[in-house]
Amino acid sequence: MPRAKKSATKTEKKVVAKKTVKKKNEPKIDLEAIKEELRKEIQEQIQEAILNIEIEVPEPVVQAPAKQTEATLNRSTLTLEGKKRYTFVSDLDGLVISELDKNLLTLSNTGAIGVGTKAPNSNRFNFITAKSDTVEDGKNGLEVFKVDGEGSVHTETGYFSNSTGYAELFEWADGNQKNEERIGLTVTLNAEGKLVVADEGDTVVGVVVENAAVIGDAGWNAWEDKYQLQENQNPKTKKYKIVEWVDDEGILQSYYLSSLSKEFALPEDAIIYETYEDGSDMHLKVFNEVFDIDRPFIPKLKRGWAVVVLVGRVNMWKGQLVEKHWFKISDINDDIEQWILR
Repeated sequence: MPRAKKSATKTEKKVVAKKTVKKKNEPKIDLEAIKEELRKEIQEQIQEAILNIEIEVPEPVVQAPAKQTEATLNRSTLTLEGKKRYTFVSDLDGLVISELDKNLLTLSNTGAIGVGTKAPNSNRFNFITAKSDTVEDGKNGLEVFKVDGEGSVHTETGYFSNSTGYAELFEWADGNQKNEERIGLTVTLNAEGKLVVADEGDTVVGVVVENAAVIGDAGWNAWEDKYQLQENQNPKTKKYKIVEWVDDEGILQSYYLSSLSKEFALPEDAIIYETYEDGSDMHLKVFNEVFDIDRPFIPKLKRGWAVVVLVGRVNMWKGQLVEKHWFKISDINDDIEQWILR
């Protein structure tokens, strides 16, 4: 039996459009090229700015002489002000540090060092001090070396010298006006206590030498009549007082009270010091009225004096008069022999 035909049904086909997403091609960024362009642009701007800079030369400023810092090819000066005023001067001769025109420290271009102070000659302060085993703040420790304000030298152990003998200076009776060579001769003293070459029957006191390990009565720094002397020949001393105050510029002023005129009016904040820290009176040596501080000094060795070894080892010419308690060590050569004086 034939099959019945199905009626054709209209089928709607839905066409779904596919959404196509296009990939965007992002441009590549060349960072290095950008950096280079920026660098060139910045450099051009800097160069243009430099060309447009106007330089103004200031007028020289004139400072007060007391506070002036000057510098030249040969000399420079620096002034520092605080509680005190210190001046540093450097020139072809070296460096000088001073306070109120008083040199405190001098450094010569030869390497020599000089130390000065306004304080009177006294053992109450030290020019130089050296310590070992100090703590961080520099306190305590063992003082192993010092030179005090009177010039006395102190040491923990001792002195090492390449010379020999203890010697003192004595004046030649004839002044050695002809500057004769008398080193290595034995000598004695005449009735006036002056030096003569020892002769038969004399008591020999020593041997003339060029130098010694220790030399006493050297007279190297001042005339003998510099200070007034007591009966024991020690310098006379007198009490003194110090007055100090801070001036309007903040500078500490310090003077001997006796050096100020009676009409001088001390500032209200002036302090007068009459004793040292331990309560003892302050003393200074009294200059001789006839002493001329401006008189050029000539050391004894340039005024007819000689270095004479009294104790210790010494070389002398053979054939000299000697004391029986001296001891001969050896012959140095055909002309010189070595002795111990004791």
